[in-house]
Amino acid sequence: MSGPSNVMRLSIFDTPPYGLEDVSAINLGTILDGPSLIHLRGEQTPPLVVSVLLHGNETTSWDVARALIARARGRPLERAIMLFVGNIPASAAGKRYLPGQPDFNRIWSGGDQPIHALAAETLSIFRSVGPFAVIDIHNNTGRNPLYSCVSRLEPQHLHLASIFTDLAVYYTNPPSALSVACSAFSPSIAVECGRSGDPAGYETALELVEKSLRIDALRQDFQAVRALKLYHTLGRIMLEDGSTFSFDGADADIMIEPGIETWNFRPIGTEAVWARSGKRKSPLRVIGEDGSDMTDKFFRQEAGETRLIAPATPSMLSTDRDNARLDCLGYLMEGITLGAEG
Repeated sequence: MSGPSNVMRLSIFDTPPYGLEDVSAINLGTILDGPSLIHLRGEQTPPLVVSVLLHGNETTSWDVARALIARARGRPLERAIMLFVGNIPASAAGKRYLPGQPDFNRIWSGGDQPIHALAAETLSIFRSVGPFAVIDIHNNTGRNPLYSCVSRLEPQHLHLASIFTDLAVYYTNPPSALSVACSAFSPSIAVECGRSGDPAGYETALELVEKSLRIDALRQDFQAVRALKLYHTLGRIMLEDGSTFSFDGADADIMIEPGIETWNFRPIGTEAVWARSGKRKSPLRVIGEDGSDMTDKFFRQEAGETRLIAPATPSMLSTDRDNARLDCLGYLMEGITLGAEG
């Protein structure tokens, strides 16, 4: 299996390699050496861009890709697909990303590593074809409903989101996320499909792609998205650097409420205890969309307990230790409505 140092070359295939649809995510390295761009023939252009396995342990995306590749073997799809397959070494290990690697969904706004050059090359290809839309497929580690993420409140982006489910989150940070970078030149969303292996997540994501292949155009007005329930990300919840933490009540610097996964997409009031700690200030940090520390606006520490200062709605809260350490504990959101233009 290739290591992280060997995943910097973009492989481009005019047709899917033989047998690709028959291998699981963990065995993809037997056919693909690293990040790959695979063309699936279609009757219409411009193509739909579908991104899979930016995180190696989020395998619903690859299950969707396998179904699309198998269908494309028999006859052209309704619309061409440009399929980007991301972190193959991490998928072999069942990890989000490997030690020494960057997060493959944090490489799309420039940088000085070889993987950033590969990302820039890939974005240049996407931009050159003027894609019909971009769909980046992900999983959560915690208990969440199925929802999409948009970074522009424009009709085409929101229409694409509404094809997935009636739940969407508006966010603009980090700009290094693929769907954010692609939103500059195409309707673009990331879809969160629940936990890996969740049949509902797989079926809904596949249906989204198949519907996107069949429609001629995305709506230019807001009529199609009236039923969309929309949230805005206020900030990411981060754990204080260097602190030990637990989710099961075990002694640690930060003892996080074990049931936080049940709070996702529910309004949480000021009485709920998020964590217990001997620290004077909140050990849960909130980093705003602009990168600023907004902890004092959201959390207070009293008698060793961390609570919200004002009600908020969390998402992507997870008791997965790797996710909490490598990414974040979750996000805080507020509900929003479209303006007068909607």
